[in-house]
Amino acid sequence: MSKIENDLKDADSYCMFSLYYQGLVKSRGHFENQADIVRTLAHRFSSKEVRILDAACGTGDVLALLANEFLSISGLDGSPEMLKYALSNKLLEGVPLTCCRWNNLDSFFSRTGKYDLIYLLGNSIAHTENLSSFIEILGSILVNGLSKNGVLAFDMRDWVWDQEKRHLIQPNRPIGVEKTLESITVDRSEIAVTETCTYDPERQYVKYKIIREDRAVECTLSYLMMDVQAAKKFIYQIGFSSVDMPSSIKPKYPIIIARKA
Repeated sequence: MSKIENDLKDADSYCMFSLYYQGLVKSRGHFENQADIVRTLAHRFSSKEVRILDAACGTGDVLALLANEFLSISGLDGSPEMLKYALSNKLLEGVPLTCCRWNNLDSFFSRTGKYDLIYLLGNSIAHTENLSSFIEILGSILVNGLSKNGVLAFDMRDWVWDQEKRHLIQPNRPIGVEKTLESITVDRSEIAVTETCTYDPERQYVKYKIIREDRAVECTLSYLMMDVQAAKKFIYQIGFSSVDMPSSIKPKYPIIIARKA
């Protein structure tokens, strides 16, 4: 995750959320599903030396599932707190990992060269600040990040239009109600979390309260809302040559796959 909408109360509060994020997402099977998506897309290329970039690698768990399968795989993330867990993962020894915000992608690509496959999964692209930033990020990937015939993949939440509120919402997520999520155990210490979801016309805001032992901190993450058809329209406008979805991929969320000519 690369954008935190509010200033956190102290330096390690997002570290606490990172611990919870890693445990919760792993327990729901999201990392394995995302790794399967990457494998399916990577196998479209003839060589095992296909260059792959996880452009929102977070705690590095998807990379860890793939590291032994591909010769050239890298990760970047805009959050040093998330990335430190990837850097401490022994399965990722030798895998290039970089702390880089998306507004610095052009500089990153000038140092690393281009990739055959770039993916941003886990609804990470929605952390971009606004529509203009969304377009700039994908434009940077197209022009400077992807090789010829390279592939970009990103997923989105299954937003639906709410006629009464006159904007998109995420179905089955209560609005304005503090909801208790699953607890996880880290280092024999229980981490409990609640979330409260609110909206404005363009963004969803999820306030998390993280409780560990006798200490609680809060952070709010926000997500740009955009339906799949709108995203596909912008993909074509940016200049990608095709948008497709292999039937063999079974994502947990809507996914867009775009190719560079």
